[in-house]
Amino acid sequence: MTSPHAEMIDVGVLAAQTAGVQREFALALFDRLADRLVRPDGRVQVQLSYTEIGEFPGLVGTLQARPWLVCQRCLEAFEADVESPVRIAFVADDADADRLPDEFEPVEIVAGRFDLHAVVEDELLLALPLVPMHATAAECANAQVVIEESEAVVPEKSPTHRPFGDLRALLKR
Repeated sequence: MTSPHAEMIDVGVLAAQTAGVQREFALALFDRLADRLVRPDGRVQVQLSYTEIGEFPGLVGTLQARPWLVCQRCLEAFEADVESPVRIAFVADDADADRLPDEFEPVEIVAGRFDLHAVVEDELLLALPLVPMHATAAECANAQVVIEESEAVVPEKSPTHRPFGDLRALLKR
């Protein structure tokens, strides 16, 4: 099923013009990303350049976004910095994908065209952190508890209870 936001791009036209693709999308337009976001605010900037990877056409570039995620350390919302390199190669089938260098992600195309919106959403999902957290613990809202030395509670030493301590004396009787 085609996305309502699909932007079909002809790979042949990109190749003929050795063109680049620069787009900006609202994060709210990505349906599969919605359940990972706290707020649908923000945008993703995509800058891609056409390249050839052996016999395959491809795109290289970067993806930058600032999505609102939930910090898994303090469970508060924060705006994450997401920047990821994009290295994709267009292939006709899985057999072609096996011939690509490891650093390129295969994207199957039909009739020489690909859906830029779907490619950007895939790359953005891959770029999100597995465990989103603030950059440092000090930035977390709940981690800002400071205990001064005078307030620190030192547990009292209780006498050691040894239930069989007198057993030796009893056995000697």
